[in-house]
Amino acid sequence: MSYKFQDIKKISLILIGESTVGKTSLMRVYNDLKFEESSLATIGIEVYTKNIQINEEVCSIKIWDTCGQERLRALSANYYRKADGVILVYDTTSIDSFNNLDYWLKSIKFYCKRDIPIIIIGNKIDLENKIDKETLNDFMRAHSNIPIFNTSAKTGKGINEAFYNIAQTIYNIKKEYEIIELTDDKFQNDSHSC
Repeated sequence: MSYKFQDIKKISLILIGESTVGKTSLMRVYNDLKFEESSLATIGIEVYTKNIQINEEVCSIKIWDTCGQERLRALSANYYRKADGVILVYDTTSIDSFNNLDYWLKSIKFYCKRDIPIIIIGNKIDLENKIDKETLNDFMRAHSNIPIFNTSAKTGKGINEAFYNIAQTIYNIKKEYEIIELTDDKFQNDSHSC
């Protein structure tokens, strides 16, 4: 995969998970908008853009907020392919949304066709957690390569840290690809001059 330098500072994320887990609320709060106690389910795709600083560079993050309804999930498939990373959200008050994480992880693998950074967000930690520790620990052991963050869209807790983590990971990967590509170009140019 090849990146031009200006692409390093453009990061595209897709936000996925069951309906009502709080994806849109997370996005609103992350983009410094007001938390709304009751919000309508996302129909289709909503796009949010935010500039953040990573390693002393201003990067533009574009986040595709997808719908979680079964009948509309196919709409999300094209956005997987465009994404540099995936944020998978579940509701800590809903065992069903937690149990469906494996479905979503399989969807990522199926639609992306390549390895991209993923984080998991357990949202609504301001409410009573319905996921028992043993179940959560089993999941974490099975998926130890995926960072898991706990957030509350209502209080704002943990949101910036989660989004910054994946954005920085993607930035670093793109930067590494650029260095490799430049080294390869230099090597090819040097070899032709002999």
